Amino acid sequence: MNIKKAAFCYALSIIMVLFTSCQVMSSTKSIDFFAMDTVISLKISGKQADTALTQTKKEIKRLEGIFSNTIEHSDISMINQNFQADFETIHPETKEILQLSNHLSEETNGCFDITLGNFVKLWGFTEETKRVPSPIELQQAQQHVGNAHLKLADGILLEQQIQLDLGAIAKGYITDQVVNLLQQYDIDSAILSIGGNVSVIGNQQQPFQVGIANPMQPDTLIGSISVSNCAIVTSGDYQRYFEQDGIRYHHILDPKTGYPANQGLSSVTVICESAALADAYATALFVMGLDTGIQFVENHPEIEAIFVTKEGQVKCSTGIDSQFTPHSNVQVIS
Repeated sequence: MNIKKAAFCYALSIIMVLFTSCQVMSSTKSIDFFAMDTVISLKISGKQADTALTQTKKEIKRLEGIFSNTIEHSDISMINQNFQADFETIHPETKEILQLSNHLSEETNGCFDITLGNFVKLWGFTEETKRVPSPIELQQAQQHVGNAHLKLADGILLEQQIQLDLGAIAKGYITDQVVNLLQQYDIDSAILSIGGNVSVIGNQQQPFQVGIANPMQPDTLIGSISVSNCAIVTSGDYQRYFEQDGIRYHHILDPKTGYPANQGLSSVTVICESAALADAYATALFVMGLDTGIQFVENHPEIEAIFVTKEGQVKCSTGIDSQFTPHSNVQVIS
C-alpha cells in the first residue's frame, strides 16, 4: 500500500486521544502498521512495552487471517464458499464471534447484521470501484440477507448464497483480544486504535481525554470525554463513502433495505467496556436513529453513547453526559 493511501486511511480515524503529561512516560513505545484495510496505531507504556507491541501486532495479523472475507483461506471466506462449517474445523474465535453476532442481531432487531455480504459486494465497499446498485439488484440481494439465514448449532450452516461480513464487529472483537493479551505483560497504560476503534488502558486516577470528531468537519472536534479502561467506537457517514451525481453514499447499510442508513444521524459514538460490543452497537444505533437509539442505550446500562444529528446537534446518554465537554460552538440537546 502506498503512503498516500495510508495517510488517507489514517485521516479517517474518528477518535483522537489527548494525552496528559502524566500518561506519556519515557517508557512509551508505539507502532503504526496496515491491517484489516485500515491503519493500526498502538501506544504502550511499561517495562515490557516492546515485547507487548510485537506480540500485539502478531495477534492482530493472526486474527485478520481468520476473520477477513477477502483473504482466500480465512475461516469466513471458507464458510462463504461452502455455506457450512463444523465447529471442530474452525478456530474457536470464529465460533465465538459468530455466536456473539447472532445474539446481537436478535437483540437489536436486525439493525446489526453480519449477513450483509451480498449488499456490501453490490455497493463495492470492499472493492476499488464503488457503484450505486439498481433497486432490482438490492431486492434480489435482500432475499439472501438476514440473521434467520444463519444457523448455529453444532456447526455453522448458511442458506445458499448467504455471505458473511464481519466488518461491523471484527475490529472491536480483535481489540478485546489484544486487551486480554496485554494483561500478560507488565504495562502501565495503552492506547489501541484499530481504524479509529479505540481502547484505552490505564490508571483510573488519571483518565484519558478522548476527542470526538465533528462529522461535518472531521478534522475538528465536537468535544471530548474523560474515560478510563474502556472502548470508544464511532460509526459515521463521513468515514467511508463515495459520491455519484452529487449524492454521498456511505458504508453503513440498513439491513432492511440495502441502502445506506438514513435516520437523521451523522455519527454515533459508543463507550463500553467491550470493544466488540461498542463496535456492533455503534453500527446498530446509527441504523436505529436518534429516538430509538437513545431509548435502546438507556435500557442497556453497560453502554453509553453520543449521537450527532445531520444538523450537527449532539445528544448524550445520561450515563456519559457529565463526562462530555462540548466545544463552544456545539449545540447539545436534552
